[in-house]
Amino acid sequence: MNWTDSHDLIGFDTAQICLYGHITNDAIHNMPKFSEKYCKRCGEKTITTCPNCNEEIRGALFDNLDGIVQLRKTPAYCQNCGKPFPWTETTIQAAIELSVEDGNLNESEVVILRESIADLVSDSPRTQLGAARFKRIMGKVGVETAKAIRDIVVSIVSESAKTIIWPDK
Repeated sequence: MNWTDSHDLIGFDTAQICLYGHITNDAIHNMPKFSEKYCKRCGEKTITTCPNCNEEIRGALFDNLDGIVQLRKTPAYCQNCGKPFPWTETTIQAAIELSVEDGNLNESEVVILRESIADLVSDSPRTQLGAARFKRIMGKVGVETAKAIRDIVVSIVSESAKTIIWPDK
């Protein structure tokens, strides 16, 4: 349920997120004064709807007991159409490009890396497989490249994938 004028209802407000995935306002209807056309962290344009289906991006939860519950993690996929948001695609692409720059992966390994990262973004039956493949591929790139790829993808992978891949973090 989206935000309405009735404050007695439980529902989600709409989030405003920049194209790189920074949450600029998780409650644009309830707190419009915090909205920004461009992200103050990176300068990228902000959006409030999915570019694929035009559904509002689910933001903060409002309820009668707790008031507002902030959106803590940027969603990776649209809750309406299931397509990845722009920041998810950009993150995956940046990790792939970095692995190619490293020069230690062949074309088929780059494809496997792309598929593995996609499997790590959401909790699914493929998360374990994606984690195993990701770890194997990261063993083939240089240490600095592996660290940089980790820093890039950690914001979009699911919590269970993080536990599988980096159990000590």
